Amino acid sequence: MTVMDVYKVYSDDEDDEAEPQPVGEATHLLDIIRRGIDDCLAGLVAAGEMFYKQKNNRKVTRPQALQDTFDEFYQVIVDKLRSYRAQCEEYHNQCLQEFRDQLERLESTASLLPRLVIRELVDGHLAQLKAKLAEQERLFVAQQTALEQQKQAYQRELRPPLGHPDRRGELEALDRKEQQRKEQFDECLQQHCTSVQALLKEQRRELANNMHALSAELVQLFDSMLVVDEVSKGKYIPPRRTTSELLRQKKAGIPLDQKVELRSIDRAAKKWPGLSSHGRALTVDILARKSTFGHLQLFQARNDAFQEMETRINGWADATTRKKDTLGQDEQRWTATWKRSLQSLKGLYGEH
Repeated sequence: MTVMDVYKVYSDDEDDEAEPQPVGEATHLLDIIRRGIDDCLAGLVAAGEMFYKQKNNRKVTRPQALQDTFDEFYQVIVDKLRSYRAQCEEYHNQCLQEFRDQLERLESTASLLPRLVIRELVDGHLAQLKAKLAEQERLFVAQQTALEQQKQAYQRELRPPLGHPDRRGELEALDRKEQQRKEQFDECLQQHCTSVQALLKEQRRELANNMHALSAELVQLFDSMLVVDEVSKGKYIPPRRTTSELLRQKKAGIPLDQKVELRSIDRAAKKWPGLSSHGRALTVDILARKSTFGHLQLFQARNDAFQEMETRINGWADATTRKKDTLGQDEQRWTATWKRSLQSLKGLYGEH
């Protein structure tokens, strides 16, 4: 039997029947180990062949450690190398399965990050917006209080003697002051409501831009993350399971030697739509090179958070509109009361 015959017996039905590549060109762990074993096999068989050709001419010093024939020798060598190779493949597969489990845990854990980061961003914007709204309200209340004090002062000045024709000038001057106060109040109210609406619009756009920047940054992070579907599956070794679990898996039509995938996802590249408000686009779309659970959680958390803030902003805008209408109606009622008071004073002295 020649060295090539032994090599064919060793290779058996494996894929290594072709000439092995030099070790220097192998980069995969199994390739390196297999090439090393192949080199050992060739060297051992060549040395054994030479030894057994010259066996009868030499005295054997350790006959208990040597086989009688070359065929017995190569069979022992082949069995040992096959055992080494099987151990290496088993170890490699165990490492591969452990690495895949780690990647699954990493992806699952990383998918929790977007909601936390976006919540922190939204909370910061919310606190900032509340502070600005409170400042706007403080300025308006200060102006409203000053104008209310003027109204009360004018109301105290409005006394029956002012209805006398001789004091008509004082009555008209007081009426002009009240008209000026009303104009100031209308202008103050309009300015306050306009400022609040502008602030809400500005904060909505600023939040959308910041969410877009954060989302783009996280997309780059998830795009660069290695996922389990990009790693060789290897040979799955099912863990010990109870009879009920095996029966459920069999009933579901899943082979018992196949790993049960809890979740599945299309890993293809995807374009995620930007944010919009009232039918108007606020940000552009974001293109992801692949899809992970992190991508799904990111855009779900982004959309949920933006919708939450959109609801809050719309609530503040509606409240501002209602406030404007209520104060405007109160002012109109006061103006009507003021005019009736003027007519009543004039009527005391026979004028209408």
